[in-house]
Amino acid sequence: MQELPLVTLLGGAFAGATLVSYVTTPLAARLADRLGAIDAPGGRHVHERPTARLGGVALLAGLLAGALAFGGAFLNVFGPDDLVRTIGRDQVVAFLIPCLLVFIVGLVDDLRGLSPGARVCLEAVAAAFLIQRGYVIDVIANPFGAPIELGLFAFPLTLLWFVGITNAYNLVDGLDGLLATVATSALLGCAAVAVLGDRPGSATLAVALAGGLIGFLRWNWHPARVFLGDAGSLMIGFTIAALSLKVARNPSGTLALHVPLLLSALPIAETLLTLARRYVNGQPYFVGDRSHMHHVLLNRGLSVRQAVLWLSGTSALFAATAVMSRLWRHEAALTAALASAALAAFGLRWLGYVELRVLTDRLRHALTRPRGRELPHLVAMARAGDVIAAARTVPELHAALREALPISGLTYITVEFSPALAAALGEHGHVTEARNQLAELVARRDRPALWLFSCPLPDDHDETTRPGVCYTIPFELGPDLRGVFGFHRFLAGLSAGSGDEAMRRYLAEPLRLALGRCVLAWAEVSA
Repeated sequence: MQELPLVTLLGGAFAGATLVSYVTTPLAARLADRLGAIDAPGGRHVHERPTARLGGVALLAGLLAGALAFGGAFLNVFGPDDLVRTIGRDQVVAFLIPCLLVFIVGLVDDLRGLSPGARVCLEAVAAAFLIQRGYVIDVIANPFGAPIELGLFAFPLTLLWFVGITNAYNLVDGLDGLLATVATSALLGCAAVAVLGDRPGSATLAVALAGGLIGFLRWNWHPARVFLGDAGSLMIGFTIAALSLKVARNPSGTLALHVPLLLSALPIAETLLTLARRYVNGQPYFVGDRSHMHHVLLNRGLSVRQAVLWLSGTSALFAATAVMSRLWRHEAALTAALASAALAAFGLRWLGYVELRVLTDRLRHALTRPRGRELPHLVAMARAGDVIAAARTVPELHAALREALPISGLTYITVEFSPALAAALGEHGHVTEARNQLAELVARRDRPALWLFSCPLPDDHDETTRPGVCYTIPFELGPDLRGVFGFHRFLAGLSAGSGDEAMRRYLAEPLRLALGRCVLAWAEVSA
């Protein structure tokens, strides 16, 4: 590298890729229009107009331009031997061939569609090619002792890494500019680690792909005129999966596994969260939804651009942590891992996923693993509890109870008040809404201080003979301000024991807190 300054190498790769990608992206959009490769709005999609999805073609052109145009510029000066020695023969052959295969898989998926199984199998073939060329998780560096040798587990674990990371970046591609910015931060972090490890070939490829994304981002920023499509997103994920393993190799031959994990921390978190969320809700793993991180941010009131900046900034923070850990080695690696884990835990808690709360509670309190069939019912009750907890006035609480009933799967909800609490509620102390036979039986008891909310049931429900259970849970708001909650449900899908615990945590406690707020608010209004 003495004849060839590294800054020239990386600058040329970045500039060439950026320019070519910027110029070819509109051409790729026109090609998508002619071929019918268009993403229609609606459903779980956020965009509002039909958008071309062949941006991956322009990205591939930028990647090849960033690497090959640089090579052509220096070929005449230094000759082919110096060029191959600078970039690395394994980078030229062993990397580009499987990368092109993954690109073709994504392109076919964009144009004609592929089943998830076929796509994963072809990705595994490309990954196996790279594994045989040394891109493998075999010996993991251990800051506390001897390196961890995986032996026979090295191949399947590395295969899982490639397929998982490839599809993790595809999963992130949900907002205009999101995947481009998240991947750019990971690639630039990858390039920085490569420079620190004296791997100019890996740095060149990482910077070239980052430059291609920057050129593409001009057309992909909200409101986007073109999407990456599966061809682009799969190629990005596969490239980062390979390069992050390459640059994380220590001089001793061990692998600093925390580096690739940090570089792809956001896509990994999104993937694990999606799998956990769909497992808990009893949904198919390969069916899309509108509960990804970016959807949650949009639901919290952020604009598309703000959500992209938040998530890409988080990704950049993780990438910077990976780079710093290579500067300070073992001590920093442990600190970086702990800081990243704390950041991830705080971020997930702030996002407020009900499914994670249910899983955490079940893992903490259950003596045995919860049955998968119970989890969707627990999530439904937790969602209903969130609706109830949002009420601030008595009319809002009435509306929340009506809304929570069909969500929770309950037949009816009753609230019986002590005389003092009924007096505090005044005209709101008695409400009866009997909309099914069981609720009508409760209403006939003629209790003066009672709330009764119910929902109609489908015609095929035999309400009088079907087994059910009513959970009665006492509550207290203050001296003499007490009562009893009643929650009735049929027994399908939830055992009586786990149901009692769930009713107390997910419904009774939110209802008690909301009722306390509403009583105070009504007292202030009445005064």
